[in-house]
Amino acid sequence: MTIIDPATNLIEIQPLLNGTAMEAADVVEDTWIARYPRPVRCITDNGPEFGQEFRDRLEKNLGIKVRSSTARNPQGNSIVERIHQSVGLILRVITPEENPRSFEDGKRVIRHCLATAMHACPCASSGAIGDLSPGALAFHRDMLLDIPMQTDITVLTTNRQGMIDRNLLRANAKRIKHDYAVDEKVLKQVSLGLSDKLKPSYTGPYRITTVLTNGTVTIELKPHIYERINIRRIKPYRAPI
Repeated sequence: MTIIDPATNLIEIQPLLNGTAMEAADVVEDTWIARYPRPVRCITDNGPEFGQEFRDRLEKNLGIKVRSSTARNPQGNSIVERIHQSVGLILRVITPEENPRSFEDGKRVIRHCLATAMHACPCASSGAIGDLSPGALAFHRDMLLDIPMQTDITVLTTNRQGMIDRNLLRANAKRIKHDYAVDEKVLKQVSLGLSDKLKPSYTGPYRITTVLTNGTVTIELKPHIYERINIRRIKPYRAPI
């Protein structure tokens, strides 16, 4: 489980052994609330560990408003997803070498992977906060020298928004605008594992039955069988000539 402060990019990573809502709430309290100032709002993805029990625990006991990410942007935070990618890569490399035989050995390997993945934090967040570290921004002190630091939050916010705008313009530079419509045929992207790289990456075509305003559409997989899917997982179907 990765927790990030979007203002300073300060990150904490802790393993979830059971993946339950109560365990996730315990991690938030022990890892973040007990060490840092209480946040006003907590934004999560749509994972099962952030269910109603997690919301009740934070909202009723701590007074923290819990909000979930939207269907159009299912990931909670891009830096968090980058950290998760690093953790997955490290696990695939270290696990065969360590070959854990017990539950305790497995936890030790996970802790080692999480500590190694923390090195990806400066790479993922340096563009938004310049030469400052997340720790220096959070504690207002230099991490190497015992001297106070004053941070201009206005300049930091401006730099962050400028970076977001530049990345958005670069990503949209070569995109072709397309609005999906009812009865249009589309192809659905499928998830491929390492052993399935030679299989088709799209299936279909499928007919669109409903277009929603939150970036999702409903497609007809089979007669009377429908699926709501994000527009990022489909592409227009072009019939062969």
